[in-house]
Amino acid sequence: MNSMQNLVEIIKADVNAEESQIVSSFEKITSRLFISFIAISVPLFLYLLFAH
Repeated sequence: MNSMQNLVEIIKADVNAEESQIVSSFEKITSRLFISFIAISVPLFLYLLFAH
């Protein structure tokens, strides 16, 4: 239980920091997911537009 509290305190301190590694990691992950979503959506839209 004590190790879990230590982990929570470390994460809380990192998230509240100015240059948070966790927040920047989530930002990179969501940015890449958004770019991949756009990259997949455009060809699908063009296919649906010109297929019929």
